[in-house]
Amino acid sequence: MFWQMGAPSASLSQMAALATRYDSAPGAALIFMIGGLATLCGTVLLSAGLWRTHAVPAWTAAAIPVATIANIAGLSANSVPITIASILGGDALRAAPLSCMPEVTRAELARQVVWGSRLE
Repeated sequence: MFWQMGAPSASLSQMAALATRYDSAPGAALIFMIGGLATLCGTVLLSAGLWRTHAVPAWTAAAIPVATIANIAGLSANSVPITIASILGGDALRAAPLSCMPEVTRAELARQVVWGSRLE
């Protein structure tokens, strides 16, 4: 909808009123709320799977949902410093050494995370 608002034939006042109505509609906010909760639940499940299989250090598994919460909070509050901190935290997690991880294929790791078997 928003990408069509800038068309040359569109009335600016009508498009601004439409954007205001859309942004204040409860249905539009519900979609974003469900998406945020689904993202949070997904990262918590991912972290639990990584922790259970000892695929990453425990602090890394615990930091994933914390960084996700910080990212959602920063974007919701329109806070640039919090959003940047959550992204930098994610970069630090990606740079974490995985020396404790045994040599396994991605398919094997995925199977272990999904089925809950432990890495030996």
